[in-house]
Amino acid sequence: MAKIILKKGGRANEPFIADKIRVSLERAAHDAGLTDAVAEKIARETYYETIVYIVRSEEVSSADIRNRIIKILTSDPQNKEKNAVAEAWIEYERRFKA
Repeated sequence: MAKIILKKGGRANEPFIADKIRVSLERAAHDAGLTDAVAEKIARETYYETIVYIVRSEEVSSADIRNRIIKILTSDPQNKEKNAVAEAWIEYERRFKA
């Protein structure tokens, strides 16, 4: 599994902590207004798919992780809940990380 996260903008790299992904997904799902059960299900499924992707590398960039998460969440245009989580994730980035 990836051991190092390469941060954008030349910030210091940091150790990979998988739980940060799960927590971020849960927050985005709640921000999207989903019920606890649906939020937990989407966060868990997306988390595991993301971890499977990360397992293949010693290093992975935070941008690659973000792009993988958005790709997973938007892979089915008919899944309104997952798309809502993707929108909440992107809105958070726009407001706080730009």
